[in-house]
Amino acid sequence: MSKSIIHAVKQVRDKHPEKKIELEIDSLSQLDEAISTSPEIILLDNFTIPDTITAIEKIRECGAPIRIECSGGITPQKLEEISNFDNIGVSMGYLTHTTRFLDLSLEIQRQ
Repeated sequence: MSKSIIHAVKQVRDKHPEKKIELEIDSLSQLDEAISTSPEIILLDNFTIPDTITAIEKIRECGAPIRIECSGGITPQKLEEISNFDNIGVSMGYLTHTTRFLDLSLEIQRQ
């Protein structure tokens, strides 16, 4: 374990102790180190459902009040699966990635 997460969090906390810390991790191998820093939020990026379940259990077992958020690759189908977990935040880029935009303007002329 490189302790890079621990080092980064310490630097931020030393410089900005009033700030909340949100850590984004993209694998279970980073989870123990992330939990050890007691961040306010851990964002699980591109986790599979089985890995999400493992991460949620491990975070909740630690006893610290860490919020959990899921992000990356959240489709409507995956959102349905994630909705079975209590108190999990979700960031869903799918909403904007799949939208077709219409460019409108409104011009008002006085006569």
